[in-house]
Amino acid sequence: MTDEKKGRPPETRYFDRFLNKRIKVTPMVAGLPPITGELKSYSTYEIEIEMQNGRRVVIFKHAIYTIEEAPEPIITPKKR
Repeated sequence: MTDEKKGRPPETRYFDRFLNKRIKVTPMVAGLPPITGELKSYSTYEIEIEMQNGRRVVIFKHAIYTIEEAPEPIITPKKR
């Protein structure tokens, strides 16, 4: 049986809306700074974020306190 026949709404994936977008992840551990980067992939237990310096970080979903879309960084020209 499909979800429509059971009277349930179709399954949605929470992380689909953040895929290939800039996000800010706040970890569960107190004292750690938020991690900002582009969400590259996700699986059942973990997400992979590419940070601004090109480094990729894997974060386990159970260690995430909040996740939200982050604004693009403001890059100002260097003063001469």
